[in-house]
Amino acid sequence: MVSRGVVVIEDGRIIEDGPHEALIEAGGRYAELFRLQAKRFQEASP
Repeated sequence: MVSRGVVVIEDGRIIEDGPHEALIEAGGRYAELFRLQAKRFQEASP
């Protein structure tokens, strides 16, 4: 299964919508959450 895009919902409203790459480049909430999650995986790696 392939995703066609990401929708970010905050407080019941769509705040961002688009493909992963575009949302990362935009530097919004999605990018912030993605980097936070990625950081946790990097810290857990030996």
